[in-house]
Amino acid sequence: MDADGAHVTPSRRCFRIADLRAVAFAIVPAEWQRSMVGSKKLKQFEESVKAAEEQLKAHMKLKSEEALHVLDRMTGSSNTGLLCQTFGLWAEEWREVKQEKEMQEALSGENSRLKSLKSRHKSAGFAVASRMASNLESTFLMEVFLSWSFEAQTSAVQTYYDSNLSKKDQKFEAVQSMINSFATQLEQGLGGSPRSKSGSTKTSSRPPLAA
Repeated sequence: MDADGAHVTPSRRCFRIADLRAVAFAIVPAEWQRSMVGSKKLKQFEESVKAAEEQLKAHMKLKSEEALHVLDRMTGSSNTGLLCQTFGLWAEEWREVKQEKEMQEALSGENSRLKSLKSRHKSAGFAVASRMASNLESTFLMEVFLSWSFEAQTSAVQTYYDSNLSKKDQKFEAVQSMINSFATQLEQGLGGSPRSKSGSTKTSSRPPLAA
């Protein structure tokens, strides 16, 4: 019996099992595809962070070489020019240090974000595996329950019809016994009637036929 009280036929039960299996097998590829997309995005993010780090290293190396050239130029200049160059280089160095600090802070924030993204991705993977296992377990339990229900209903129907057939056989035997008893009583009643006696007397009083 289903929720609205209608009898569930074996064909409808088979369709329900097939639907449950289809739902379970549809969820698995979708969740796997979603996990693969997340992994691809995570890899691209790691590559972008690595490229930024390489760019920072190259920038620092270039600035070191430029500082050496500046010192060489400062050696041959006058005191006034040296002071101006020193102040200008100090200001430029201060700006570069500030930019490098900001870049390092940005990279630190991106690294924290990357760790958080990895953690969420790992948790999402475990959640997907848990949902898949739960769906498969629910499908299996539903198949077991429906099979048990089908066997129980089949056994009940078979028992019901076996009982009815047994009762009908008993009734048929009782009716047949009554008919046989009535026929016996009827024969006995006809054998003891006056007509049967007179018929037998007439038959015995007839003269024998000539040879």
